[in-house]
Amino acid sequence: YDIRGYRSIRVSVNRALDRQALASLAAAAYTGATQEDISLFYLSTHGVTIGDNDDFAALLSDGLEERLLYGRDIAEVLNTVPGKKVVILDACFSGAAIVKGLDDPYVASAFSGPDFKVLTSAGGLEPSFLWTDGAGMVQGGSFFAQALTEGITAEGRYAADLNRDGLITLRELHAHQLKAYAHHVCASAARCCAAPAAELVW
Repeated sequence: YDIRGYRSIRVSVNRALDRQALASLAAAAYTGATQEDISLFYLSTHGVTIGDNDDFAALLSDGLEERLLYGRDIAEVLNTVPGKKVVILDACFSGAAIVKGLDDPYVASAFSGPDFKVLTSAGGLEPSFLWTDGAGMVQGGSFFAQALTEGITAEGRYAADLNRDGLITLRELHAHQLKAYAHHVCASAARCCAAPAAELVW
């Protein structure tokens, strides 16, 4: 346990993960999870869409090799973890993973069901955004991650705790992300975040 109450934290940086490697990482990270647990999966990387049905894929690289990790593979791996799964996808076109911001709203999401609560940084047909200067040069990380950090940390005065009760529900986090992040990007990004259950807390 760390001071925040997390039982296990695993980080993967600059690895060209495929489905099997993600499954191994998930097995190590979520071992011992029960139906009463809430497991967090956060992915920040490049994203692309594949095929006619605009399937989301995360582009992962170790600097030498690049691999695509499909949204459906992420969902299938996480579906083996008992309990609720909070999934945060910070990547271009990540809304396609939950069928938000696509031209065809009738495609089923692999993240369907009550055990998945998913926030994405972009709609299915749009890029996510990085900090840039007036000349358009990239100066830092994603707007989405910056808004998230401001929302859930002391540095940002826990801005996502909208009712100031000391707990941040996913509903509050969703509202905060819409307010703090969506005004930086086009309107459809505001639609991409699935409104999650209020009872889950940060």
